[in-house]
Amino acid sequence: MKNYYILTLFPDMIMNGLNTSITGRAKANGLINFDAVNIRDFTKEKHGHVDDYPYGGGAGMVMQPQPIYDAYRYVEEKSGKPDRVVYVTPQGKVFNQEMAKEFAADDNIVFLCGHYEGVDERILDMIVTDYVSIGDYVLTGGELPAMVMIDSISRMIPGVLNNDVSAQDESFSDGLLEYPQYTRPVEFMGMKVPDVLMSGHHKNIDAWRKEQSLKRTMERRPELLDNKTYSDRAEMIAKLMNMMTEYFNGDPKRIQHFTKVYAYAKNIGVLENIDSDTAFILETAAIVHDIGIKKGEEKYGRCDGKIQEELGPHEAEKILKKCGYSKEVIRRVKYLVGHHHTYSGIDGIDYQILVEADFIVNMYEDNAGIESVKSVLGKIFKTKAGTDMYRQIFGI
Repeated sequence: MKNYYILTLFPDMIMNGLNTSITGRAKANGLINFDAVNIRDFTKEKHGHVDDYPYGGGAGMVMQPQPIYDAYRYVEEKSGKPDRVVYVTPQGKVFNQEMAKEFAADDNIVFLCGHYEGVDERILDMIVTDYVSIGDYVLTGGELPAMVMIDSISRMIPGVLNNDVSAQDESFSDGLLEYPQYTRPVEFMGMKVPDVLMSGHHKNIDAWRKEQSLKRTMERRPELLDNKTYSDRAEMIAKLMNMMTEYFNGDPKRIQHFTKVYAYAKNIGVLENIDSDTAFILETAAIVHDIGIKKGEEKYGRCDGKIQEELGPHEAEKILKKCGYSKEVIRRVKYLVGHHHTYSGIDGIDYQILVEADFIVNMYEDNAGIESVKSVLGKIFKTKAGTDMYRQIFGI
């Protein structure tokens, strides 16, 4: 059973709120338990005070450490050391669905609800593991945010919802907002339920819901798409780096080469302010651009540029599919891998930057003379960021 302990000055507020609706039913069914621990019960001040004036001056009062510490020790003695102690504060990390899932894995959670101008820093340093906010605004105390988080966390616990599938379909569960919902009547004030929802065709219904989730997210919370895309792509790049390191296992020169080309290409792309889609293609191509080398050495005993361009695209496609890349991205990356030693007819900023990054690394690794270095500058480099970087690296 999951146990919540809420250290508060207003226990009735907590218990009245949580004993209703889903959390109240979950407690009655033995799935969760919550206990509001009154901090005032542990004060040693004869008038029952739990706060005092702040050292150094300032407006308002500060909650004292002793009553909070003793309330916390009461919880420890009752149920053992908690898995985490959450201090509810607008200075904390903003609570979200991923945090709800993470917290749901813990058996015992303590919420510390502050009041007045805050809590003595020493007790925070002693017991708090997580500083959490529910938004960038200030409330009178931590009770409402604590109840919000307990409600959200409890929904992740099997059996709390009558239909556990609903927790998977709600907003934010897959990084998107939830699709529109409809019930009877079929028509209300001239507005009808979409036909697809009454078709009984589950595959079409699922497709419609995914489309509506994406559309709604784009309209109402586009930043969620940006965050999800960034997160997914960063994970794919990391996975690809690992797979390419494994591909060239035992060949540190090749591994170092594509790692350096990737770093230079990414940096030039940022400085040239290319869009995120192009940057993703460029960074991917930089990692796999020389993948044809190994196959060329195995098949022909050599790995010159043309061999790389011949064999590289097919090898790149195989490894990119394993990483989950889309057909559109794979198509462009294959083109870049198949042309990165061709310096005429460059038809895109991703192509141009890849060539520049590859030359920066190759000229150093080949220990090129100063005249060759200068000659390449005028023939190859077109971007300002790449040109400046090349000049600075070789001192020309």
